[in-house]
Amino acid sequence: MKPTNQSRQIPDLWVEQYALGELPPERAALVEATLGDGLQARLAELEASDRDVLKGVPPRVFAARVGAQAASARGRSWGWALAPVLMAAVVAMAVLPRVLGPEGPEVEVTRVKGTPMLQVYRRTGADAELLVDGGKAGAGDVLQVSYTSGGAEFGAVGSIDGNGVITWHLPIRGRSAVVLQPGSGVPLAESYELDDAPDHERFFFVTSPADFDLAEVEDAVRSWGTHEDLELDAPLRATVFTVDKGGAR
Repeated sequence: MKPTNQSRQIPDLWVEQYALGELPPERAALVEATLGDGLQARLAELEASDRDVLKGVPPRVFAARVGAQAASARGRSWGWALAPVLMAAVVAMAVLPRVLGPEGPEVEVTRVKGTPMLQVYRRTGADAELLVDGGKAGAGDVLQVSYTSGGAEFGAVGSIDGNGVITWHLPIRGRSAVVLQPGSGVPLAESYELDDAPDHERFFFVTSPADFDLAEVEDAVRSWGTHEDLELDAPLRATVFTVDKGGAR
């Protein structure tokens, strides 16, 4: 594997946690060893990205999003990846009113157009392994799912197992799509433990420029079968990711 590809297996979240001093020593050592001379470039890239995002978000909107994340996770497991993200958001809120004023200008959130993506990590002790589409995992494995909106405003993330059971991961509660966060590798609020359902767990990320009801998606998901693509009526768009539960890892 080329070093440039290997370095991209270190998720942005880890680099952010490294910058905040939040990584366990062994994972910090892994980040340093993998990125090497490219570590400073990744740190600068993330810092620039954060600045660009904050420029386009009024303080009231940012506060509402942080509050919604906290409310949805209150009383549940936060997952091993979420806490540092909310901590960074709280720090940003402390800075924004001084930059933009008490109310802030009415500026639209800038959404960079691209391709919606799902990333799935499997927890391995204190570390996390980035899975490829079709990668293997088994019952009892704990997965963390992240998304990249690709400029879409609304979305939902779910999965269907080998028994045909649909589980919604975003939103965890409610029956409507949510407003997606801009940026790459946005982790979901909860990790997900695979059960002993056979064959596979097929994750799907549905995006749209407008709000939609989850019921619009479920019928298509149930009839998905073994087809590679999940076909939905426009303007809905589906991105899929399959975890193979068929054997050794």
